[in-house]
This record gives sequence, structure tokens and C-alpha cells, in this order.
Amino acid sequence: NPTTGASLPSMPQREMQYLNPEQIDELARAIDPRHRVWLYTMAWTGLRFGEAAALRRRNVDILRSELRIVESATEVDGTIHCGSPKTNRHRTVHLPVFLRDMLNDHLTTVTDPDADALVFTSTDGTVMRRHNFGRRQWKPATDAAGFKSLRMHDLRHTAAALMISVNESPETVKRQ
Repeated sequence: NPTTGASLPSMPQREMQYLNPEQIDELARAIDPRHRVWLYTMAWTGLRFGEAAALRRRNVDILRSELRIVESATEVDGTIHCGSPKTNRHRTVHLPVFLRDMLNDHLTTVTDPDADALVFTSTDGTVMRRHNFGRRQWKPATDAAGFKSLRMHDLRHTAAALMISVNESPETVKRQ
């Protein structure tokens, strides 16, 4: 192997960031109202961007307050590909009561009634693309709310911190 013995440059580590519930609300007020439920879902469940982009109505169980994560959307060379989640394992994510109610309202007023309909879409009703969403929605909202260096992935850290703050077990945090 020609790379044997080669050393890689060190990558600077970015400090993990997370928001408290008041900061989540502040960011939600700054983002386009069409994406508020997406933001709350990301911050309170720890979904990856692609998992939320591929979430379909049939995988939302309001009665059990659960999301079934069975797909993830990834953009490669301008084309969206839907496939298994990052770990190739399906999982169930539990929703806090307030988020379940918020998501139920979103499903009845915004999401198409078809079982295969995407729960969260771009402003034109198509699958969310990470780069476009970041540029058009995320960056303006984080700048407006004063969280200029916050990354979308930091919402996963936020969800973990929120679960730890209510004494969820490490195993539950890991599974979620």
C-alpha cells in the first residue's frame, strides 16, 4: 500500500455545541415558520439531516409518540438517493408529548395525506437538500438568532444533552 507510513495532517477539532430549550425556541422564532417543526424534531430527537429529509408519513406513529427511522436521503452529484440509515439499522425514536402534538398538527395541515409523503420538504415541496437548506434556511436563522457557528449536526448534540438533563440512561441516549 503506497500510503503505509504516511501521516495525515491533523484536523482541527470543533467544540461540540448544544442549545438549551430557551435557545431552541429562539432559533425556532428565527427560522422560516414552515421549518419550525423540523427544527424541534431535530433538536429533541437527534435525527440526522438525511433521516429527517427521508422521513415519510407512514413512519410516524402519533399514537405511540414514535418515529421509525428506516431511510436516509443523501445527495450525490446533484441526485438524491434514499437508502438505509447510516448504521444500516432501523431504529425507533421517541417523541416528547409537546413534539408529538406539534408533529400531529404538521401532519394534518402541511404534509400530503399519502402514506409515502415526505413529512419535511423544501419550500417548493421536494426532498430537502442539505446544502440548499443550509444556505437558504439554516444560515440566515442561526445568524439572526445569534448562533453563527452552530451547525445542523449540533442539534444531535442538543438532543443528547436534553436527554441526559432529564436522567435518561446512557443506553437510551445511544439508541436514540
